Amino acid sequence: MMDIASLVAATVIVLFAGFTQGLTSMGFSLISVPLLSRIVPLSQAVPAVVILSLCTNIMIIRTSYRFVRIGRIWPMVIASLVAAP
Repeated sequence: MMDIASLVAATVIVLFAGFTQGLTSMGFSLISVPLLSRIVPLSQAVPAVVILSLCTNIMIIRTSYRFVRIGRIWPMVIASLVAAP
């Protein structure tokens, strides 16, 4: 069980990472995992960040899907599938 100070620190870290994600469209995991791993074990920090990142990305998709041109994205998707190991 986490004490209050650790819980507040984890909340501040996640909020800062979310702010960075909203500002730059990247960086949630890059900021939150290293900082959260100082408070909780890495085996707990990574799944929590994956779930929180999924939630933030779903919220972004819900508000911006109308502005995406799927036809322009397909070449990038195909190239990433070919180039990914």
